[in-house]
Amino acid sequence: MRLTINEPVLDYYSEENRFSHQKPLLLTKNLCIGYHGRANNLINRVEAKKIAGPINLELYAGKLVCLLGANGAGKSTLIKTLSGIQVPLSGQVFIEDKLISKLSPQELATKLSLVLTETVRSWNLDVYSLISLGRFPYTGWLGNLSDEDLAIINFAIEAVNLLDFINRKVDELSDGEKQRVMLARALVQDTGLIILDEPTAHLDIPNRISLMGLLHTLSREQHKAILISTHELDLALQIADEIWLFDGNGNLITGTPEELVMNDHFSSVFDKKGTLYDKSTGVFKMNAPTGPVIEMLGEGIPAFWTRRALERIGYRVSQKSENQATSDLSTVMEITTSDVSLSGVCIAPTNQPEPETNKILKVSIQKEGGNNYWILCRTEIDGTVNYTFNSINELLIKLENSGIRK
Repeated sequence: MRLTINEPVLDYYSEENRFSHQKPLLLTKNLCIGYHGRANNLINRVEAKKIAGPINLELYAGKLVCLLGANGAGKSTLIKTLSGIQVPLSGQVFIEDKLISKLSPQELATKLSLVLTETVRSWNLDVYSLISLGRFPYTGWLGNLSDEDLAIINFAIEAVNLLDFINRKVDELSDGEKQRVMLARALVQDTGLIILDEPTAHLDIPNRISLMGLLHTLSREQHKAILISTHELDLALQIADEIWLFDGNGNLITGTPEELVMNDHFSSVFDKKGTLYDKSTGVFKMNAPTGPVIEMLGEGIPAFWTRRALERIGYRVSQKSENQATSDLSTVMEITTSDVSLSGVCIAPTNQPEPETNKILKVSIQKEGGNNYWILCRTEIDGTVNYTFNSINELLIKLENSGIRK
């Protein structure tokens, strides 16, 4: 019974140790996916349409892969082709060295668990009964559950946090709760290969993170091969061993998350007008700021959220740590802090002209007595002005109301 094994895979991150002795659980050879031509009536005919290919892929036990791409790129079509629901235009799909088209439905059900986004048809079943159906490939028509079957069912229910739902009718559940039930049923099948099409589509944020964390754990501790089609780009980059990325031109790019990000494959697919993928932070930014440059001195959580707030209202932020000197602004500044008053002092050389970028030079984030303080330093024609604030919001209000920006 594989589902109760909790021993980690040794030397997991050694590619040689992980895969040199293995054969892929899922393999494709020159696979082309799309839609076959068909006759609508005696006169009209819909021609075949290729979406992507040829595609050559391998998925190994103990490996989690996230399938990414823009809407309409072919993710769901690939998922359905890999799972045998849709016939490929050409090429082959192998599961455990066997051509998928040669596997009987029962054989396939013992090798592959599949979770799609389609509406769950429960036929008035309760949650426990629907999850238990995952053992059907092993129990046959009589459906007698052994102690081993019951242990696997209980493991899946606890893993997906459904103990409070087992006696409820599936039709009474929300879409997100139904999605968790279908994941539990897939776990109950206890197959080496699990394929999921957008499993977090109906889940709230905590359950999205919990689900992706569970799949990450299963791939390692239970040595499952897991393929997830998802739009959760940030989570995919955190948990995936490998990314399969549709580029929008019928090609599938594969590699580690870090490779795809650093080689600009990720930004080339997802950067659109008004959005930008920031490689330095790993997040998407909407409407990149085009306003004045403000230098921010500070690190840690307060600095992170201050930068986000400044960029949200249009500033371009140049962030430096406390030990970095100002070298790229027209006016050199220095902030000193008194242990008592926490007053900011800005020194501007007299031989430098007043900066044209709305006179804003620096925001300093400092800490005293467990509290954070924000100090805004600004030059005026007749000297230096310093403002001290107790919160990010106070700083933003000052910037908006003082006319410093525009």
